[in-house]
Amino acid sequence: MTNLKSNTLLSLVDEMFSDLLPEVRQIIIKNTNILEKDDKYEVQVFYPGIKKSDFDISFQNDILEIKVEKPKIELDGKYLVKTFDFRNIHEKYKFSKNINHEQIEASYQDGVLTIILPKDKEQKTKKINIQ
Repeated sequence: MTNLKSNTLLSLVDEMFSDLLPEVRQIIIKNTNILEKDDKYEVQVFYPGIKKSDFDISFQNDILEIKVEKPKIELDGKYLVKTFDFRNIHEKYKFSKNINHEQIEASYQDGVLTIILPKDKEQKTKKINIQ
């Protein structure tokens, strides 16, 4: 079977960065939104098919860290096209303003992880649980 690529932006990006490691390519095409408001940041990241309990989210030194580690799934075949892999996620987002650690909230619905980071003057460390 021939692997046919459609003439889409994703396939063009894939061809341009085909020599890079898969982890680097994944970062380039990630589905992330970060909205800054006067009183908070809102981070939205698209992670379909992951359970709330699989996430490990923390915030320290102005850095939001999101981790997911899942075991490798053995396949009875090979991928012809593979544009995502959510087994091992390790994301870091740096914020320029201090965040109120006690007020950080996270939710996960329909494959979208949303984290609300209220702005504050003090800086502490807090483990974040998804509601």
